[in-house]
Amino acid sequence: MRALTIAILALPLALAPAHAASLLKCGDGPLDIHNCPAGPAGSPGVDGRDGIDGKDGSPGVAGKDGKDSTLPGPQGARGLPGRDGRDFDEDDALALSAALSPPVWLGDNEKVRISIGTGFTGSAAAVGATGVVRINSALAGFVGGAVSAESGDAVGKAGISIGW
Repeated sequence: MRALTIAILALPLALAPAHAASLLKCGDGPLDIHNCPAGPAGSPGVDGRDGIDGKDGSPGVAGKDGKDSTLPGPQGARGLPGRDGRDFDEDDALALSAALSPPVWLGDNEKVRISIGTGFTGSAAAVGATGVVRINSALAGFVGGAVSAESGDAVGKAGISIGW
């Protein structure tokens, strides 16, 4: 029987000699394997699956040259002022010239005639008058003036008329 007990106890040693040797070497007793040194490293495992891609980021700000931007560029330099530091107002000038040019003539027996008129555009208005005086049977003189209602500018004219 003793032989049978020894055989049963020796069977695990025969089947796993490396394990049995480690049981004999490590720890305080044959069943204590907690204090054993680490064994050799195993081969690396297979790589895992790729993760899911994240959302795309928002678009960036346009570059310095702004060619793709909808923002306007910087304002350009101001132009030079008009002659004598004044800008020309075309509407005012047209209203003045129209007010200065109402038709005026002398009848055969008239010595003096005055004609009054207005001139206007979409944004300006003026009033004017022209007078004619007979000097002799062939010569007449005239004078006229107009004033802008918007700017207060005034214009005038004078001359003679000869007829035969």
